[in-house]
Amino acid sequence: MRKSKYDTMQLSPTQTDGNECGNDKIDSIENRIEHSAEIVALEEQTKTLKQLIVELQKIQTYGECTMEEYRKSTKAFNAAVQSSDNIVNGICRSIARAEKSVITVRLSKEEKDELANHRQKLIEGEKNLLEAQVMEIRKVQETHWKEVRNFFKAESGFYLTGKMAKLALYTFWGLYAYFCITLGIMIICRLLH
Repeated sequence: MRKSKYDTMQLSPTQTDGNECGNDKIDSIENRIEHSAEIVALEEQTKTLKQLIVELQKIQTYGECTMEEYRKSTKAFNAAVQSSDNIVNGICRSIARAEKSVITVRLSKEEKDELANHRQKLIEGEKNLLEAQVMEIRKVQETHWKEVRNFFKAESGFYLTGKMAKLALYTFWGLYAYFCITLGIMIICRLLH
C-alpha cells in the first residue's frame, strides 16, 4: 500500500468524522491498483520463466545428444584401438613365424660359382675401401702431428731466422767486443794508477 505525506499527519476530529468513508474507498482503490501492478509484474516474470524453461529444455536435449555422440565415438575409438592391437599382434606373430621357418635354397654349380665370384668382388671392394680409409686417416694424422710440432716450436722458445738472425748475431758480437775492450781498458787504468 502506498503511503503519502498526508497518511502520516493527524487529522483534526472534525475532519475525521465525515471523511472516514471516503478514505476507506480511496484506500481500497489504491490497494486494487497496487495488486493489479503486482499481478502484471508477476505475469511478466512468469512469461520470462517459461521462456527460460524452454531454453533450458533445449540445452538439456543438446547435452543429451552430445553425450550420446560422445558414447558412440568412445565405442568406435575403443573398437579401433582393439583392431589396431589385433593388427600389430598379427604382424608380430607372422614375423616370428617367418623367423622360425627354415628356407632351403637349391643352387646349381653355375649359380654357386657366380655367388662365390660376387662374394670375392665384395671382399675386394671392402678391402680397397678399407685401404683408402687407412691412407686418408694416415694423411690426417700426419698433418695433425705437423701442426702440433709447429705449435710447440712456436710456443716453446724464441727463434730468429733470416736477416733478423744475422743482425742479432752481429749486434751481440759487437756488444760483446765493446764490453771486452771496455773491461780491458778499465783493468789497465787501475793497474797504472
